[in-house]
Amino acid sequence: MLSMKQSRSIVAKRAPISTAEKLLVLCAQHGNDVFLRQQASSLLSKAIDWECFIDGSVRQKIIASVYSAVCRIITFERIPSFVSEDLRNAYLYIVARTSLQHAQALHILKLCAQAGIIAVPLKGTILAKHLYGHIYLRDVSSDIDLFIQEKDILRLRDVLVKEGYNLRLRDNDEYCGYNEFMKAGCDTIDVRWKIIETIDCTKLRLEGFWKSVQPAEEGGVRFGAFAPEELLLYLCAHSMNKHCFSQLRHLCDIHQLLAVHGAAICWKRIIETASLWKLSGSLYYALSMREHFFKTPVAPEIRAALKISKLKSALLAVFMDEKVLFRRQCFRRRLLDRFLSFIFFRFFETRSLRDYCFFIFPPRLALRGKSYFTMFWRGFVKLASVFAR
Repeated sequence: MLSMKQSRSIVAKRAPISTAEKLLVLCAQHGNDVFLRQQASSLLSKAIDWECFIDGSVRQKIIASVYSAVCRIITFERIPSFVSEDLRNAYLYIVARTSLQHAQALHILKLCAQAGIIAVPLKGTILAKHLYGHIYLRDVSSDIDLFIQEKDILRLRDVLVKEGYNLRLRDNDEYCGYNEFMKAGCDTIDVRWKIIETIDCTKLRLEGFWKSVQPAEEGGVRFGAFAPEELLLYLCAHSMNKHCFSQLRHLCDIHQLLAVHGAAICWKRIIETASLWKLSGSLYYALSMREHFFKTPVAPEIRAALKISKLKSALLAVFMDEKVLFRRQCFRRRLLDRFLSFIFFRFFETRSLRDYCFFIFPPRLALRGKSYFTMFWRGFVKLASVFAR
């Protein structure tokens, strides 16, 4: 582990990615057998920290994908038996848990359809089935996310309460635009009527996302689903706004979406929509991350259309590397998780003087009723906690 002094040399001197981490990135890509054989054979000729490999697959929530790749690798290369055994045990647990979660999600979606509520499942097993072909290949989600229209909130509350769920109220529900419903023995239902937790540009985004919703069906249950272009924008914004790309799983979703729908995706529409909804920064960041980790170049015309400022490019260069993604104790990772995650997304989507003023002096609603002094003090404490460790 690097010392604090070493970790602060964030640009000039960085620890190289380990062979175990390189192998994790390879296993997460869902590449064909020829590609997997070529790359894996080269990596496995070197020493690998297998404990780091297993631990990384757990923290990055890519266990099922890694186990699937390992099962293919062991047909032509030797891997320690404890590696496949540990991954297999975790894999079987994930398969069982996602099966239960999928059944619960379909049941809730069926209740929504019966009540005349259009519900769009976000992430979870529905997204896994759509992108990867299997419900377990995104690991186990912590809850079931549903996107509904604000006018349907009360009706859905009644539906879920009748099913035995309890509403968990929070002070910031109005700002975040979501409710949590909990029931013993079931996963939490996270109901959202705002697609991204910000108040600027919300109306444009909401109207745009709802216009893109298409009818979909799974197991005889009908629900709504985003068009590929809007789904890409959602995944990019969510990964940056909520997690600052803290897990390889989020990057894998974007990579897989482009692998599945890439040929049919209208990039002109995506770029125009991203600009209108103020999501160009998130899209640029996500595509740059994909290019860096999965070696899939961004077309020059797309990069030019999404051009960002030199300051944002410099920040991107600082935070976009394997060490930040894989190592929790990395100074830059802690800086993102404990401090910058609250402002990173908003900063990357600023373009005009008005945007920067909104970023520096957000309205009271964005502060969730707190004063500027209170929020400044909280920010200072979070920043101090980064340097304290």
